[in-house]
Amino acid sequence: MIPPLLFVYGTLRRLYGHPQHAMLERNSEFVGEGAIQAQLFYLGNYPGALLSVDPSDRVIGEVYRLDGCQADDTLRQLDEYEGLGQADPEACEYRREVVTVRLADGSMVHAWAYVLNREPQGCIRIVSGDYFEWRASQ
Repeated sequence: MIPPLLFVYGTLRRLYGHPQHAMLERNSEFVGEGAIQAQLFYLGNYPGALLSVDPSDRVIGEVYRLDGCQADDTLRQLDEYEGLGQADPEACEYRREVVTVRLADGSMVHAWAYVLNREPQGCIRIVSGDYFEWRASQ
């Protein structure tokens, strides 16, 4: 079953104030803070999460419940924003995948997330896993 939830960890978070977040806010409901088991990298003007097998790796973000009527359209718009939709999915920087998110209350949910398609080369790793904490320290 496809989850009606979305996990965001970078420019789509509320703190960033990106115009694309306004679309997400209109078509979803904020569920809460959460984290996925991944490593976070700075890719220039935005971050990318690479899923990890190491339980100590985590990326901090937010979970949203997609409006059922708008979910497909919302995901289609986000796919475009994240650069998906090329004829060759392997050429894309990201892929949309179902991930397990640990919410702030300790419960676990499954949600869509945009994760890196391959390990980034020569990029800075954000060890804290929190893009905004890292940006504030730069």
